[in-house]
Amino acid sequence: MNILEDLEALLEELSPATWRGVEFHMLDSRSEVGRRIQSFVFPGRDDLVHQDLGAVTGPIQVNALLVGDDYLRQARRMANACRQPGPGTLVHPWLGELAVVLSEPASITLEDRRRRVAALEMTFEVYGSPPVPAVDTLGQVLDAIDEARAEARAMLRAVLAPLALPLAAARYLSDFASAAGSSWRYGLGRLSGSSLALAGAGPALSALVAIGSLPLSAALPEAVSAGIEGVPDAIAAAAILPPPPAIGPGGSTATITSALADRDQAQLDPRLALDVLLVAADQQAQMAMGELPQLGLAAQSHAVALAVSVAADIPYESQQEAMAVRARLDGALAAAAEVAARLSADRPLVAGPVWRALVQLRLVANRDLTARTGRLPVVETLTPPGAVSVWLVAQHLAGSELSRLLPLAEDVLSRNRIRRGWAVPAAPLEVLR
Repeated sequence: MNILEDLEALLEELSPATWRGVEFHMLDSRSEVGRRIQSFVFPGRDDLVHQDLGAVTGPIQVNALLVGDDYLRQARRMANACRQPGPGTLVHPWLGELAVVLSEPASITLEDRRRRVAALEMTFEVYGSPPVPAVDTLGQVLDAIDEARAEARAMLRAVLAPLALPLAAARYLSDFASAAGSSWRYGLGRLSGSSLALAGAGPALSALVAIGSLPLSAALPEAVSAGIEGVPDAIAAAAILPPPPAIGPGGSTATITSALADRDQAQLDPRLALDVLLVAADQQAQMAMGELPQLGLAAQSHAVALAVSVAADIPYESQQEAMAVRARLDGALAAAAEVAARLSADRPLVAGPVWRALVQLRLVANRDLTARTGRLPVVETLTPPGAVSVWLVAQHLAGSELSRLLPLAEDVLSRNRIRRGWAVPAAPLEVLR
C-alpha cells in the first residue's frame, strides 16, 4: 500500500496505542510465551538433559507508525519517553494496559520518500518488581544484645559511682556476691561434662565472689561489672564456638581432623547452656531488691541477653522445639523488663534505658525465632506399643514408599537421640509429619 496516497484509509485500519502517554498506531505485535528450558550435554551421553527454569512472559515486539503533519514532533516525544528510567505504562490494543520496561533500544526510522510517517520498532518486557530484601533478623538480635548489655554496664556505673554509693554499700555488695555465686554454682554443677565451660567459668566465679570485698573506689563499677559478666560469658563462649579458620598452617589430614573432633567434643551443648542461663536469670531476679537492686537487674540482664545469643546458635530440629525455646526466652525477657520497669519508677534515668533495651531485645528475638520456625519441619508424636526395632517404626511411617525407609529410620534415631536402633523404647517419639 502506498501510504502517501491513502494515509487516512490506513489510519482507520490501524489500532491506536500509547507508551508513557505518547500515542502511536500499531501495525502488528508479536509476543513469546512458554517455558524457560535450559539444555545440558554431558560427556559420554547422547541424550540431552533439560532443566525447567519457569514460565516465559514476553518479550512483546511492536511494529508501529507515527503519522501526521507533526510526525517529527511525535518522534521527539517518543524518543524522550523511551529515555525515561524505570517501568512505564503500555496501553496495548489487544493485551490491555501493562506495566512494562523497554528491554532493547527503540528504533525510529525516518525516510525522505515517506513524509508525514515515521516507522517505530520497540521491544518490551512485562515489569517484574525487584524482590524485597530479606530482613537480617539475626543481625538485629545481636545488636539488641549488645545494646542491652551496654545499658546494664552504664546503669552500674551510675549507681556505683563513689558519690552515689549508700553507707552500707560494702555489705550490699558482699550479700549480692554471695547470693550470685551460689546461683551460678548450682548451674555449673550441671556442666560437669563440659571441660571447656568449667575451665572458663571457674576463675570467673571466683572473680564474682571477690567483688564483695572490693574497696569503694572509682574503679569499683568496672570491677563489679566484669565480675557479674564473667560466668555467663564463659558459659556462652563454651556453647558458641567460632568456626574453624579456612586458612591456617599446613598439617596432616589426620592432625586437622583430630583437632576438629577435640574442639567439637569440648563444646557445650547450647540447649544445656540456655537452660543454665535462664535458671540463673530467674534466680538473680530475686536479688533486685534492697538498697542496690540494680546489681540484681544487671546480673539478670546479662544472663538473659546471653541466653538469647545461645538460642540463636541452637540447630533446631523441628518447629515445636523452636517454639518452646521462643516461649521460654519471651518469658525470661518479660520478667527482666518487669524488674527494670519497677526500678525505673524511682530512678528513671538509671534503669529506664535498661528497660527500653530489654523490650527491644524481646521484640527482635521473637521476630528472629518466628522467622526461623517457619523454615523448620513439623513433627508429630508417635508412641510404639512396646519396645520395637527402629525399622518397624520407619516402615509404619513410610508405608509402601520403600525409598523413604532408610532416611526415616535415620531421622528417628537422630531426632530422638536413640543409640540402639534394635530397641526403641515404648515412649513418645518425635517423627516427621
